[in-house]
Amino acid sequence: MVADPDEGGTTIPSPGTHSYADRTNVQVRAVPSPNWWFDHWSADCSGTTESIVVHMDEDKACIANFVCAMWFLATYTGDVLLQGESAPDGTLVEAYVGGTRWNVGFTFEGRYAFDVPAHSDDPPCFEPGHVVFYAGGEACEPSPMWASGLHEVDLTCG
Repeated sequence: MVADPDEGGTTIPSPGTHSYADRTNVQVRAVPSPNWWFDHWSADCSGTTESIVVHMDEDKACIANFVCAMWFLATYTGDVLLQGESAPDGTLVEAYVGGTRWNVGFTFEGRYAFDVPAHSDDPPCFEPGHVVFYAGGEACEPSPMWASGLHEVDLTCG
């Protein structure tokens, strides 16, 4: 039994090697730590529920995979400059986190506003997230470079 990462939680039976009679069924369970959640089983076990039954017909390795649960919505709002000019009304503004498009919006009076899921920079989770912005198809330089929560982040694009 393995918990991955080990700070993400534990298992029942506990992580380590255990012996069982041949052809018995063993119930195993993933138990997440605070601020983590169970994602899936891997190796010789499968499934996305915390509790599964493993048929012991040979040696088996079960890995309980945990992910950090410290996500929150960060509200981004600010001015958008597109090629040195205030972005015209209706300019598409996109936010990407880790290569995935998280939200889109349109400018109004040269400004944008939307929520982007972000993760905490507090242990035990991840390093601060990085949001990449585009407006009118042009890459943007946010100012300040990183903000979370409710922040004014101006975009200079193109």
